[in-house]
Amino acid sequence: MDHIGVPLSWKVPLKHSLHSLQTSIWVAIAHLLQYILYGTGFFLLPIAQISIFIRSSLLSPTYEFIPSPPKLPAKLSTDLDAHNPANIPDLEILPVPINLNPAQTFTTREGIFSLLCILVRPKSTGSVYLASADPQVRPIVDLGTLASPEDVTVLRKGVHFTQALACHIFASGWAPMTSHEIPASPSDMDVDTYIRSMAQTEYHYSSTCRMAPEEEGGVVDDELKVHGVKDLRVADASIFPTIMATHTQAPTVAVAEKCADMVRNEWRHRATLRMIQW
Repeated sequence: MDHIGVPLSWKVPLKHSLHSLQTSIWVAIAHLLQYILYGTGFFLLPIAQISIFIRSSLLSPTYEFIPSPPKLPAKLSTDLDAHNPANIPDLEILPVPINLNPAQTFTTREGIFSLLCILVRPKSTGSVYLASADPQVRPIVDLGTLASPEDVTVLRKGVHFTQALACHIFASGWAPMTSHEIPASPSDMDVDTYIRSMAQTEYHYSSTCRMAPEEEGGVVDDELKVHGVKDLRVADASIFPTIMATHTQAPTVAVAEKCADMVRNEWRHRATLRMIQW
């Protein structure tokens, strides 16, 4: 499983985009000195400073958030219950002050601001197969991107919401914005065409060695040990039964730390047994 993102972008003044660092080496050096001396400037910033997580089912027909009056209808109140795992957001909007289309040649005459719409609860699944008994041969990988029609439906809502958000940003007076890469029109057909042409991996590959009983098709047990293989554990994002609705780095670090604890405890146990036997 993987998270799929669809970037939308607008032209902005160059000074508001990280592309300004590409205009000349002196501009980059000036920003570097600004960071070293004052702790400000572009080098202080991560490439993305904020993530916006939303649930597509809570968007109105005009792709605004459904208002929350003091007394909510019972159904909507249930949908807004953040303690319910079923209400986990299925979309993430990531503002990034660069061009996210790797196929497009960038010119330093203009800045680009992007909003990346990411599907964080995909239904689509892919596959990984061995291509050969030779471990040096790359496996056959099929990401299964947008194989499920449900994923396209959710992303369509996300793209509409992203454009509505961009309109609010422009209306707030942040900076002049003109369309750069967005759907040809608001029609579902044009939005779906844009999604399929612009969809890209977020490199959050997971669930190829999922934790589950062997009889259910699992690869590792609850101690991360590979079924049927002695002293082999897997400790990365591949052990998640399904992909998490968030970036995978922090959960993977947690898995690795837990694995380290389990390895250490097992070796302590083995050392204790050897001492008793001795």
